[in-house]
Amino acid sequence: MTVTSPASTAAASATPATRPPLNLAVYLVTDSGSMLPEGKSVEDQVKAALEGGATLIQLREKSLDTGAFITRARALLTLCRAYNVPLLINDRIDVALAVDADGVHLGQDDMDPKLARAILGPNKYLGVTVHNMHDAERAADAGADYLGTCAIFDTQTKKHKPGFEPLGVEGVKAMLTKLAEHHKTRALPVCTIGGLHASNVGAVLKDTATKTKKLDGVAVVSAIMAQKDARAATAQLKDVVERELALAPVYATREACQVVSVAAETLRKLREGKASPLVHHITNFVVMNDNANAALAVGGSPVMAHAENEMEAMTGIASSLVLNVGTLSDTWISAMLTAGRVANARGIPVVLDPVGAGATPYRLATCRTLLSEIKFDIIKGNAGEIAALANVQGVEQRGVDSGEVAGGEKASVALAVALAKATGAVVAMSGATDYVARVTAEGKTQVVAVDNGTQWLGKITGTGCTTATLVGCFAGVLGKANAFEAAVAGILTMCVAGEKAVALAKGPMSFKVALFDEFFNVMPADLVQAAKVRDRIQANAD
Repeated sequence: MTVTSPASTAAASATPATRPPLNLAVYLVTDSGSMLPEGKSVEDQVKAALEGGATLIQLREKSLDTGAFITRARALLTLCRAYNVPLLINDRIDVALAVDADGVHLGQDDMDPKLARAILGPNKYLGVTVHNMHDAERAADAGADYLGTCAIFDTQTKKHKPGFEPLGVEGVKAMLTKLAEHHKTRALPVCTIGGLHASNVGAVLKDTATKTKKLDGVAVVSAIMAQKDARAATAQLKDVVERELALAPVYATREACQVVSVAAETLRKLREGKASPLVHHITNFVVMNDNANAALAVGGSPVMAHAENEMEAMTGIASSLVLNVGTLSDTWISAMLTAGRVANARGIPVVLDPVGAGATPYRLATCRTLLSEIKFDIIKGNAGEIAALANVQGVEQRGVDSGEVAGGEKASVALAVALAKATGAVVAMSGATDYVARVTAEGKTQVVAVDNGTQWLGKITGTGCTTATLVGCFAGVLGKANAFEAAVAGILTMCVAGEKAVALAKGPMSFKVALFDEFFNVMPADLVQAAKVRDRIQANAD
């Protein structure tokens, strides 16, 4: 039985760094009606639920006067603060703002979520009930933090419009499949509600899970509010939910699990000092210091050497070589060519970061020269850079920044695969979703998608270059034969560290500091638990 103790300190007014964490696992929606056991108040049941391990509380009152609503909200907020659990207010943004609650939850008949986000600002949670993909896209565009499906089963705790039909298990599963397919919604947490209790939530979580997305928790009303021992009921529910979520990971195919396991095991070797790859960089002025610190933080040993006269000696003792074309000169290009030839001759993995490849003819010509003279094991770039190397039109390159690939995942995968086929290298293409593609010796195409990450990674310079460094560290341990796994491991480490750093960020620079701390702090278990890696993705998939 899982029981939670009060937090030692109350949370202050929420900022991204200080607000209670959003966790949909056991989401209590209150009801002050006749279901309450005799002698129990809403406050009593919420307190008991928090003691039992509830992870999120929503105060729903459809008949209370505003003054009484605010009084109750303040009382529940005090309770939630003691357990560092968010309190959301159903519908009533005025009440949420009056008490400084952690956010609101809106139904489809409530305020427009875009207007709600404008009123709430960026630091409050916004949840939205959705019936279909149109609702979900609208919520995502408004900046929703999570989605709740409409009722999965029939329930007496909420009146629905005439003709409403519960989604059922298959309906929720179908919605999760569609949410995973859309770039705006695939990363949003999702819960469901309606007729759920400890005896059926395990089956619901298991049977609705797809290969690409699963429920992140369940919302309940009577399963807690109507129970005489709400604490025990909550603890029992939480045990079932946590057990099933652990047993049914989203990205659970054998291949996806295997590549994540390799990443975690390699990171363990780095952390324990069993491996300390010497990563030789010929990289740009902007990121030299950052790249060196990132390599050190994960357990690598970086060296920045650009003089052609020492390439034979320096590259020859390296575990891997990273070539980055961010700040070019003719002498550096010559050094890159020499270093690449040495690495090829000695079986050392080589990573190319074609920074801004399509921005100028000089950069593009340089990259093509490098590709013709050096056998690269991994090419890591954004969509614009990959498109330039693959000679594919339609992806805008603005300096070193890239636009999106028109055509969504299908086109993105096709682009990565095209360059992999043309070069024989593993291609790691970064973006909102990162794609890693290769063509095996048997001629088969393998692609994985990494859905981890945060938009904050795009708010500071050099994260793409630093990702290439991390890829180089893993390649230095895993070797040429496992370049695919090294590329996934480097990207996953960057993305998971970024996700962890967001909680500590107040702005771009504090995010950068936190990110580099997380390079040092991220552990193998973090990669396994946080990984959102999909496989068996085809270039011609719908």
